[in-house]
Amino acid sequence: MAAVQEGLPATFAPTLALSRYQEGRLRRFHRTLDSYVAPKG
Repeated sequence: MAAVQEGLPATFAPTLALSRYQEGRLRRFHRTLDSYVAPKG
């Protein structure tokens, strides 16, 4: 990960783009986390 962070200033993109699979996993993780943390009501 350190190599990725060192290379970020060399790119023109303002954000780090992950693969579609990784993005999907992150979205699912956040939905699952929200379901545990959000109040039931």
